[in-house]
Amino acid sequence: MTLTDFLLARIAEDEAAVQGARIADGPARVLAECEAKRRIVALVEPEWTEDGRVAYWEPALMRYRHARDFPVLDHSYIRAWEDVLRVLALPHADHPDYDDGWRP
Repeated sequence: MTLTDFLLARIAEDEAAVQGARIADGPARVLAECEAKRRIVALVEPEWTEDGRVAYWEPALMRYRHARDFPVLDHSYIRAWEDVLRVLALPHADHPDYDDGWRP
């Protein structure tokens, strides 16, 4: 399971909890948070190596804008996006599918 797969699964669980009325207070907020997190994950399309590293990283927006509008994707830019996903996964560190290698 990749970090992206893990995050999307946790987001889906949160949505299911709200839709199943297991969260008594603030369902609209939780659903809005789920959508926001899903959009963050969708901003990039990483391909993961078997050891959990990003092999390739393409900003999803690059498909919609001219490539010259974007800076060269250097290592620090890639690492920053990877760190964002790692931080999003951190609240689920006690989940059995969480890989400690994802810890920021």
